[in-house]
Amino acid sequence: MDIKRLSALDPTVIESFFSEFEQLRSQYGVEIENIWNMDETGFQMGQTTSNFVAYDASIGRPVAPQPDNTQWVTIIECISYHRALKPYLIFCGKAPELHMFPAIDELPDIIWAFSLKGWTDNELGIDWLRRIFIPQRPIGKHSILILDGHDSHSTGLFQYLCLQNDIHPLYLPAHASHKLQPLDLGPFSPLKAAYGQLVQRFAPTGLATLNRRVFTKLYIEARQTTFTERNIRAGWHRTGIWPLNKQKLLNDPEIRNFGRTTPEYQPPATSDGLYSTPKQSDNLRALIRQIEAKTTPQTRRAVRKLGHSAIQEHTGAQLLRTQLRELRQLALKQELTKRSKRIQKETKQRSWNLEQVRAALAPKKVHFVRKEGGEKRILRTVTLE
Repeated sequence: MDIKRLSALDPTVIESFFSEFEQLRSQYGVEIENIWNMDETGFQMGQTTSNFVAYDASIGRPVAPQPDNTQWVTIIECISYHRALKPYLIFCGKAPELHMFPAIDELPDIIWAFSLKGWTDNELGIDWLRRIFIPQRPIGKHSILILDGHDSHSTGLFQYLCLQNDIHPLYLPAHASHKLQPLDLGPFSPLKAAYGQLVQRFAPTGLATLNRRVFTKLYIEARQTTFTERNIRAGWHRTGIWPLNKQKLLNDPEIRNFGRTTPEYQPPATSDGLYSTPKQSDNLRALIRQIEAKTTPQTRRAVRKLGHSAIQEHTGAQLLRTQLRELRQLALKQELTKRSKRIQKETKQRSWNLEQVRAALAPKKVHFVRKEGGEKRILRTVTLE
């Protein structure tokens, strides 16, 4: 286990988190329906699920094709013990284009946002708070918002807006979300499995185009089957946050046995470098010299020839890797700068709700008029798709 995650399982850290949670609940009289958990999860558009398959070795290993779209999408979700708020989807891109959205009659009630790499940031974190969490929580009541310590959750403006609206952020101990995050222990795992299955069903041969429009439809379908009351409540139960049961978490073997670790494996000490694969040409040459010093002249000549061949192949592979990296960067840049009909946006606008997208996708009507005697008369109307 990662050393940071291991350190976060200190029982005193867990105790401190539950003490702060109980103090906030009693101090502000927070009811269970006003305790929330917010977290991000990420998807590669073309990711599928892994399956175990029995096969005949004489025939060969089976291969499951999948779409090659590896663009990243970040989803911000938020749940209470009883319900989930609408999702906030962050796509890769500078601004929305009409081809990125489902048909107008298939638009889900969500928020679409955009960033250069499909990741969240400070502005989008505040935008989520303003457009989703604050409008959908009960007015005039105190709320506890459980979330991790990501930079976008702890800016001054984020905390100020929480203070203004009687929202009390409760930050999870660093690297302990795998034990204390209800979304991680509840709907997120079945959500990813369901989405992967839908991708396999949509593109069984791996040739179908999986773009932002298709991703939105598949994600919403997967979400409807996994963000169930049972899965949501299971996440709260497993963390011990609600019903309140911190002892359940403290009895977890990984927490109860905190400090007991398996001694690190130490490979046998060697000075000749034979147990490590050379990564650079200089390492390869040094290894060849070591081998030559222990061989006969005839073998030495053969090793030298093999070394020259290996260095040439290594150099060629390095050049190919560099070219591939540059081509991928160029392809990504072309994708981001690709021109299409863009949605009209306000200055610095980075997210769009259902009504804004529906208005942009709606057919536009153009009226041809003639002025007669000081009055305008409509001759005909044309609908532009």
